[in-house]
Amino acid sequence: MVDPTGLPRGLRSSGAKVKRSRIWLVKKNREAGSKRINNYRGFRKIHTGIYGQKVKTCFLVERGRCTRRMVIKQYSKATMARQRLPVYGKGGSVSLVSGTSLIEDEIRILEKLKEEKVPHVISLHEVLSSPSEDRIILAFEYGGC
Repeated sequence: MVDPTGLPRGLRSSGAKVKRSRIWLVKKNREAGSKRINNYRGFRKIHTGIYGQKVKTCFLVERGRCTRRMVIKQYSKATMARQRLPVYGKGGSVSLVSGTSLIEDEIRILEKLKEEKVPHVISLHEVLSSPSEDRIILAFEYGGC
């Protein structure tokens, strides 16, 4: 059975209250210079990570209004599947794992933290993906400064 969100098996929900969605709308308005992905719009790049992920701020649109500021991390599925990254274990052991498994771990840890309502930790709001898109998007609450 194919997962409708297109998430790899390890990225599927473990029961925590993190929304899982299929990327159903990618829209660019060239005249206004704006972009929209599902209910997120007003993207502004703030960082490109060491493994190629893009970090952007945006706004969550609910009922036609911008309700809150969010931060997204966008990964390329193909790039992350190709990468072999070092993970350091106890006693100084090093093993290489795929980038996709590191994303799986990140989502699992963030779900656990959200489930346990750990204070002072940015909360993962939504995971977006689909079989036709080469990206996985993690949407977080905006912590602000």
